[in-house]
Amino acid sequence: MEPLRRRGALAVVVAVLALLAVHLLLARHTPGPVLYDDGAAYLAQARYLSGHPNPPDLTHTAFYQPGYPLVLVPAHLLGSDPASQHRLALGTNAVLAVVLVLPLYRLARGPLGLPGARAAIAAVVTATYPPVLLQSGFEWAESLLMLGFALWALALHHLLRRPAAPASALAGAAAGGLYLVHQRAVIAGVVAAAVLVGLVLRGRLAWRGAAAGLGALGLVLAGTRALGSHLRSALWSQAQPTLEGDVIATALDPGAWPTVAVHAAGQAWYLAVASLGLAVVGGVVLVRLVTGRPDDPTGAAWAARWWAAAVLGGVALTLALSAVFTVRGERVDHLVYGRYNDALVPLLLLAALALVLRPGRAPRALVAPAATAVLTVVATAGTLRLVRGVDAFTGHVMPLNVAGLLPLHRNHGVIPTGRLSLLAVGLAVGVLLASALAPRVGTAVLAVVFVTGAFVGEARTVRPFVEFWSGIVSIQDDVAARTAPGDTVGVDWQSFNLVAFNAYQLRLDDRRLAIFDSDREPPPARLVIAAPDWPHARALGGRLLAEDPYPVGLGLWELGLAAPR
Repeated sequence: MEPLRRRGALAVVVAVLALLAVHLLLARHTPGPVLYDDGAAYLAQARYLSGHPNPPDLTHTAFYQPGYPLVLVPAHLLGSDPASQHRLALGTNAVLAVVLVLPLYRLARGPLGLPGARAAIAAVVTATYPPVLLQSGFEWAESLLMLGFALWALALHHLLRRPAAPASALAGAAAGGLYLVHQRAVIAGVVAAAVLVGLVLRGRLAWRGAAAGLGALGLVLAGTRALGSHLRSALWSQAQPTLEGDVIATALDPGAWPTVAVHAAGQAWYLAVASLGLAVVGGVVLVRLVTGRPDDPTGAAWAARWWAAAVLGGVALTLALSAVFTVRGERVDHLVYGRYNDALVPLLLLAALALVLRPGRAPRALVAPAATAVLTVVATAGTLRLVRGVDAFTGHVMPLNVAGLLPLHRNHGVIPTGRLSLLAVGLAVGVLLASALAPRVGTAVLAVVFVTGAFVGEARTVRPFVEFWSGIVSIQDDVAARTAPGDTVGVDWQSFNLVAFNAYQLRLDDRRLAIFDSDREPPPARLVIAAPDWPHARALGGRLLAEDPYPVGLGLWELGLAAPR
């Protein structure tokens, strides 16, 4: 028996190392920071927290929570140049995404009741979900957020199994830590507080024990606010609106409710299709846990029941928050936004695989969950087609925000609801049929589909997207050749471009970029970044030295002797 256990442990180690290799292979084509608002703010905060001099001006970029930058601080201490920091950030993300397997394994063993080998299979296969693989290739918080939600779910189960002050404090701190990573994870704090109060009301936990959890939650939230306030004052020169205030205002506006409902249907469709129906199957498994026969209130079944209720609450509230948040936007990809929901999908996938791999499970046990998944896809797709028409998802679809759909369609600008629904249902039925006949074969097929799909999506959609955006900001090389550390370069507000400005700042962190309004004030330096057809160039004796292509459309101007110094 011992050699068998040793071989099983070795197989898990090999699988985890293979996952790490997959992450690194998928990220190898990313030439540098994508530098949208997210990456720029995270990298800039990490630089500042690591003591890097000359922090950039992020006034024109939205504020992002400091949890992920704190994790990146060691990477910034190891590599001083932007290219090294970029590679170290992606390496950090890959490690975070692979570590996700550990809490998933514990959850598969605990509330989901799988034996060791099958729990390991479920955890590893869950970690092959395409967004888990693809989102670690960008400098943003998704890999840490997925890991954080798994740790939060594990802490809640530990609290339900052993209600006491230490477990309460751990659950509160885990929920607060998620808010430190992203504002939308405030849902975790709401659910943790509800669990603590529920345990008190049911006589399982004293108020003193609950106070430990609520106090830990409050301390982390207060610390997050304090650190965020410090970073705002250091890197943002003006106040930034809070996500919470905007979401509350939208939620209280009755005029927005119909649009919220449509977005909720669209994002539910995304979750069902991107997970090949397994997110819905996992939801059915959790509902069955909640509605199962009452058991000894001190036993494992009782803890599993309330744990499932907490996870379902977190999923529902996250979906609702995402639907509310995206209502104010105009991009068509908001209708199928994945990034705000994918962080909790591993928990649903794990629950689905627990059903597939459960020892002694009859094949017919898969019929009802599979039928529910198909009905969910059909109902949500039908709702969207009815409300939005046949071109529901035709337009500017941001591939980075719908990573789970990339394997199912080549053109990121068009997401055909009907065809993708049929494809997803067909794949889901095939996987579940294989699982009904041989559970381990079915999970192996699913892993192959997910990993293959991630590579296809990276090659056909993500890589061209990243290479395009990375290739259109090149002026910083010309600036570096013509200036010395500490020099100032002017940036004309009349032709300001946020993506380019972020790129120039982070790649020229030892120079100062000074924004000015060329219609009202003189340039602050002899080198100026402005439009290639800058109308003031002739009067200032300007000479165009370099140009970034469309859609940035900026030029580097050297001003003549007539220009103000």
